[in-house]
Amino acid sequence: MGNVINLAKKAKVVLEKKAIFGEKAHVVLATDISVSMSHLYNSGVVQELVDRLLGIGINMDVDRCIDVFAFGERDHEIGTATEKNHEGFVNNVMLRKVSLEYSTRYAGVMNRIVNKFGNPIKPAKQGFFAKFLGKKQPEKKTDIPTLVFFVTDGDNFDKTEAERIINESSNQAIFWQFVGIGRERFEFLQKLDDLKGRYLDNADFFSVSDLSQVSDDDLYNKLLNEFPEWIKEARAKGVLS
Repeated sequence: MGNVINLAKKAKVVLEKKAIFGEKAHVVLATDISVSMSHLYNSGVVQELVDRLLGIGINMDVDRCIDVFAFGERDHEIGTATEKNHEGFVNNVMLRKVSLEYSTRYAGVMNRIVNKFGNPIKPAKQGFFAKFLGKKQPEKKTDIPTLVFFVTDGDNFDKTEAERIINESSNQAIFWQFVGIGRERFEFLQKLDDLKGRYLDNADFFSVSDLSQVSDDDLYNKLLNEFPEWIKEARAKGVLS
């Protein structure tokens, strides 16, 4: 418990520096469970990440927790990591519900998160002119945004659908913070960060070769890089109250 309390104090300092301490959100972790991630699970890096993200959740999440999802070939809702159950959460909760899988797809878990915290995305429009129709005004304002930390070590097999979800959710109160772990180039995640034509710039991306070597302060600064500016824009454009 002591470690996560210290992490919460470090996260609070960063939130204060970025002038968003006091903002509330649904804090979400979506983590890759493809077999290539096995060393990150076995070495405790993913467990450490859960603890570090909980530091943000304790300060910002409406329930002082983080909602955890997993994705590989399929998508899964794991549950919530809290101050009471975070120790050993990966082994005691996550890996008792799911096993590592042999391919990586993003869209399923992205849809699952949007459906839970936002407005369901309609099936893809068909036809040549569909991509030129543009983003609609938000259907309704909300007081509570969703901040998704989306962590993966590699490429996915459903790029078109994942890109569409980022576009289609850009008028909702959902911000996607993509994190690439390892030495991949992560060109697709960079593409999602830079997509044109969205109602809001609703995504950011950074990569690290070794997450365990990144200090807590540096990690929190990277994780909360664009989120404060997105909050301002979301309020200005009527997505957030």
